Amino acid sequence: MKLERFNPLLRLWERYEYFAFFVLVPLTLFLIYLIPQEIKESYFILFPENPNLYSTFLNNYAHSDASHLAGNLFTYLIIMFLIFNVEVCRSLFRRMALIIFIILPIVLSLSDIYLSKIIHSSLPTLGFSGVVAGWVGYFAYSAYNHIKRLHNISLNMNFLCLVFLINASAVALSYGELLLAFVSLVSSIILAYLNRKGLLALVRVLVPFLRTGGDERMVKFYKNVVFLLSIFFVFSLFALVPRTPRMDSAIVNTTAHYIGYVFGLFVPTAVETLLPKREIRKLRVTPITGT
Repeated sequence: MKLERFNPLLRLWERYEYFAFFVLVPLTLFLIYLIPQEIKESYFILFPENPNLYSTFLNNYAHSDASHLAGNLFTYLIIMFLIFNVEVCRSLFRRMALIIFIILPIVLSLSDIYLSKIIHSSLPTLGFSGVVAGWVGYFAYSAYNHIKRLHNISLNMNFLCLVFLINASAVALSYGELLLAFVSLVSSIILAYLNRKGLLALVRVLVPFLRTGGDERMVKFYKNVVFLLSIFFVFSLFALVPRTPRMDSAIVNTTAHYIGYVFGLFVPTAVETLLPKREIRKLRVTPITGT
């Protein structure tokens, strides 16, 4: 069964890309998980009060237990599946893959080291979730790029800021910060007004998709799953930075999740400006939201 039957964009990807992101990355994380604990403590666990070059990078790819690994892998695979369904600029994706897998881990570790000195915490850190949060943020950017380029809808940075502020409102509400939630919500309304033409055009694209009845049952089911998961992950910052960070015996690194999401959402705007114009041209393929 050909993948493009479900989404024409899937035919743009090469087999090695499917292998690298859906097989090689999970396999690497699993092999690192199997490394003996004493080796992990030397090279794969970041102790903020005594960091070293190896752990500063590698702690972002190590896991404490099987459930920790499984949870991060599950979220990573879902978000990568969604990115492969909406991405319209593979050149940008490849550059961001290098940045998220190589530069973001260092940024996250340096922020952990800095914050540990401020709050006088010496808790060791490890886990792939900060990198996953970066991919979640990048997916939101990919969805924005998909809408803007495939459907020729006039959107700009205000739209990304709108997405962020809606997320910030949800997080503030979950933390009981009503004033911050109110400010974020009002700012969201202002940005929505400034983007009203683009948002109305987006609605005109989505309505036919939601009403479509011509697709095969399996294809329609596939599109609906992608659509619903996309909506959730675009606005999932509240799930990445929960009010109660403790999970079993571990503590969720909410700061790393927040930094990762913001990094993935906004860094692509700078990276995209460095791409040759021919690589970011509008693609002439039928989009998944079909009109």
